[in-house]
Amino acid sequence: MKSENDSGACVMVLNRRKVKAALEEKGFRKREGDFGGEKLMHKYEMILYWSNVDGAFVAEVPELPGCMAHGDTQEAALKHVNQAIGLWIDTAREFGDPIPEPKGERLMPA
Repeated sequence: MKSENDSGACVMVLNRRKVKAALEEKGFRKREGDFGGEKLMHKYEMILYWSNVDGAFVAEVPELPGCMAHGDTQEAALKHVNQAIGLWIDTAREFGDPIPEPKGERLMPA
């Protein structure tokens, strides 16, 4: 089932237990917060910066090609990029594409 979140983005509403199990398998940690009482922390490197062109904070995930999100605040950009990572992984699974394991190290010097 599809629905719109408060930012107007289309999100998939899935069986919570199945999603939780699948995400934990792929390297997510649980923390209290947004996802049904829990917030899932992704282990992928994220790069956060202010974009003058977009007039927003941008968060990119170099390990997942094309995975990025933006927000009016740093917190919003990080929240949205976590949602984008989940959608990226769901799409890769749907099409049978490989899902890279998080490297767990700094990929690009700042």
